[in-house]
Amino acid sequence: MIKAFLFDFNGTMINDMEYHTIAWFDIITRELQHKISREAVRNEMYGKNNDVLNRIFGHAHFSEEEMNRISLEKERRYGGLRTLCSVDSRSGPFPGYCAP
Repeated sequence: MIKAFLFDFNGTMINDMEYHTIAWFDIITRELQHKISREAVRNEMYGKNNDVLNRIFGHAHFSEEEMNRISLEKERRYGGLRTLCSVDSRSGPFPGYCAP
């Protein structure tokens, strides 16, 4: 008997990449003071968080500890955006999205 199942609908049933883009763009441009366009950030958003940082800043720019801290902060902001943006919101490119 099946008691439960896990389904990862992130990116399959809903497109939440804009939340990731907003979170990364905010960290990279505000916290890390790097000049980059939102489109350039979006183009680098594949793979793991550390991969994103390495592609944008280079492999020796951050220590493993710094990358872990930045990655956790990015995930915190991403989760906050999803929580703060109500599914009743009608603004933005898809329901549930709200602009920063």
